[in-house]
Amino acid sequence: MIRARRPLAIFAGALGLVGCLGVVGSLAACAESDTSFSPDLADDGGASIPPGEDDDAGADASADADASAPDAACSPGGFCHTTLPPKTTLTGVWGDGTGVIWAISEGGQVLRWEANSWKVHATGLGALRAIWGSGPTDIWVSNGAALLHGVGASSATLQFTAVATPGDEDATITSIWGTGPSDVWAAGGRVDRAPYAGRVLHYAAGDAGAPAWTLIEGITRDPMAFSHVWGSSTTGVWLAGFHYDEDQWSDVGVVLRRPAGAVDFEAERLPDDPVFTGSWLTRVGGVGATGTTTTVVGLNTLNNPTSWHAVSKDNGATFAWTCVSGGAAIFPMNAAFTVSADDAWSAGEYGRLRHWDGAAWTQAAVSTSGSPLTRSFHAMWGEPSKDLWVVGDGIAVRRDLSK
Repeated sequence: MIRARRPLAIFAGALGLVGCLGVVGSLAACAESDTSFSPDLADDGGASIPPGEDDDAGADASADADASAPDAACSPGGFCHTTLPPKTTLTGVWGDGTGVIWAISEGGQVLRWEANSWKVHATGLGALRAIWGSGPTDIWVSNGAALLHGVGASSATLQFTAVATPGDEDATITSIWGTGPSDVWAAGGRVDRAPYAGRVLHYAAGDAGAPAWTLIEGITRDPMAFSHVWGSSTTGVWLAGFHYDEDQWSDVGVVLRRPAGAVDFEAERLPDDPVFTGSWLTRVGGVGATGTTTTVVGLNTLNNPTSWHAVSKDNGATFAWTCVSGGAAIFPMNAAFTVSADDAWSAGEYGRLRHWDGAAWTQAAVSTSGSPLTRSFHAMWGEPSKDLWVVGDGIAVRRDLSK
């Protein structure tokens, strides 16, 4: 747990998807519709941007970005825009490894990207918050209180059905991750009143042999809301959460890890902000991991977006953390994706989409209109050396990471 030498500020707002409680709609699924949407040819980014932040009109995150992309819908930074159904706010994105990309919306839609267009695959599922799958015909989504399982003979015929899960249904599930069809984790929390409450679920084979969801209890001493779960077969399972500390007059963010082969979760020791002495992590906005490298983006006690980077030199047994101050940055980051220790991405409010080169964060050129992009990003997913997808308020962009 990250502790400070003195209280600096009181943080009361929720970040990104943490603690968002959606209205659960009817749990009816439908097969893929015939409605398709072709790639967009223009971006309607805002005409201005609040002072104090770099804009993306001329910025570029990478020296090798494809500035001469043949598609007119691609920005100078190589981000190609796609067209979504009207008034669609995307809250999650995931790819099945075969080229099919799935996205979920706040309005209860599941979208499917194939053959360069989005199709509405299912509707009426409630305000969706998280998505993950083990393969083309095994996908999990969350609409807050409930988890829905998508299965079918093929990815195009998946049907989503609500599955009973244990624990406090008021603790909104905001993150899903796993290593396979019989090893899936889900995490969430309730933050509408003190003390906060957390919910961590594990889907695995039980005594009877059939996989089932179980509630994992006793993870931390303090009542805590969880926001993210992630990991790998090498590093184990990671959790991000936060609780309110009356002594510090602030939320205190915590990153925990259960090493591969271990039973208990242990708190990682994250360093304080190097610029604002005594300022610590309050809440995690996004996480990204690959191999033995992890990136965490979030807020410190001054409400400044900050990032923490972990690298293991002993194959995941231990991690060394560094903290990169957000300085005077004002736009929170809601998602992260890690390629390597010196190659990562983060995305967030007001069109912020940044690249990490191992030393600093640089704003990417996302707009295709020459004006700064003002839509907010909520989630990202990618495959190293392949595609990176970033989605949010009426926007879904992709970038070829091989270039």
